[in-house]
Amino acid sequence: MKCISCGAEVSGEVLGSLIKCEYCGTTNSFISRVTIEVNASDSEFASDDIRKIQSALNDIDQGEFADALDVLRDVSSTDNPPPTVFANMAVCTFWLGKDDFSHLPEVLKLLKKASLSSKGSGEIEPFIRSVVYNTAKIATLKNRYGSNLDNCTSALARTVDLVPNYPDRDELLTEFVKLNSESLVRDVWVHIKRDKKNFDAPRTLVSSLTNLVALDPTAHLEATALALICVNQRKEKFSDVSQSVLSSIRERYARVVGKSGDPKIEFPMFSGPKIVN
Repeated sequence: MKCISCGAEVSGEVLGSLIKCEYCGTTNSFISRVTIEVNASDSEFASDDIRKIQSALNDIDQGEFADALDVLRDVSSTDNPPPTVFANMAVCTFWLGKDDFSHLPEVLKLLKKASLSSKGSGEIEPFIRSVVYNTAKIATLKNRYGSNLDNCTSALARTVDLVPNYPDRDELLTEFVKLNSESLVRDVWVHIKRDKKNFDAPRTLVSSLTNLVALDPTAHLEATALALICVNQRKEKFSDVSQSVLSSIRERYARVVGKSGDPKIEFPMFSGPKIVN
């Protein structure tokens, strides 16, 4: 496979194993096509479908992901396609990725479909974990801004839905929150210091910050506190924010600071505003 950062060839023996690129040092989770077990005696497949699958797997081996994806889409429309068809569609979509990360939700949707179709057999779980890790790694390679940040945040949240307990990925989520919180925190403070008790941070800014810290509320406590403060300041603006997400943020924040109740902003007479718990 190619390194997710520099594009150099990296190789591994075990699907999902973590390997470091010898050129740029980026850690990758080894990912390749998933074998689709079909044969001529398989009553669920016509011989033409079998040939299509074999052709698609060969295209993936050659890096012809667009051609393979077209063929696999056709096969996926047949009755009861094997879960590994969706898994290989996911790998093609992953390597055909776009700079704005808008492809990642589709990758994760295909992986979820593969997981559900496998009915817990576990045959594609290492593959799913590999794509999940690489998705998180790509997102943490640099700072993200605006819609690009929101796309990454949304995709990363989906990786948690897909694989809730994954320590290697969770380390990357923490890194992502730390890396991308600084600019949002700075922007929120601009509004607080300018408008004091009447501050009203833009909805888009607060939504981005809230969704970001939800990935790991303990990664950047100042960012988490400001997200809760801003949501409480103008509750009517954020009535559609998931209450379960807010509860999770509050619970994990309180556990770290050792106090219950949401943080607040104080405006001392002789100093600047500050967060109090």
